[in-house]
Amino acid sequence: MSDDDTPPLPPLHHALLDDTTLAALFSDVAGCTQLIEVVIKYAHHVQTPDGQATLADAQQKLADGTAVGAQLRYIHQGDQWWDTLMRTPQGMKLVRIRHEFTRPTDNPA
Repeated sequence: MSDDDTPPLPPLHHALLDDTTLAALFSDVAGCTQLIEVVIKYAHHVQTPDGQATLADAQQKLADGTAVGAQLRYIHQGDQWWDTLMRTPQGMKLVRIRHEFTRPTDNPA
């Protein structure tokens, strides 16, 4: 595959969330999406094992400071989204990306 054949990366959306907006995000994900997975990041290279964290776990651990970040993976209106939350000196940073997974073609070139 040449560089010209490489599909462009989907756009990233960034935001800095206050406590009220962060709570609303968790509420929206819980009530309006099909949750796939929650991954909690505790420290450099330390995270929850796959499939063993809940939204409530992530929200609590981010609020009490025991987690440095979390990733929420969900489906909303037929698209898969990954919201990465990271604690920064300025507050909770959200990086959101919509994943478009492609299937291999039946007739590879």
